[in-house]
Amino acid sequence: MTNWEKLESMKDKDIDFSDCPEITAEMAKNAVVRRGLKSSFIILFSNSILERKLLMELNQYPPSR
Repeated sequence: MTNWEKLESMKDKDIDFSDCPEITAEMAKNAVVRRGLKSSFIILFSNSILERKLLMELNQYPPSR
């Protein structure tokens, strides 16, 4: 478990970075930024909207005015 109180009370000088050395200018110069090609999101529709859309696709529902 994370001890959030201890973590929030720590000063920068108290953080042990021995397992992750500071990034040098040389390392930063050779860095490559990779961005995801896709994003995902969720849209919730009521059943009536989905049914209407399906019927419209099947040409069995009158278009809205």
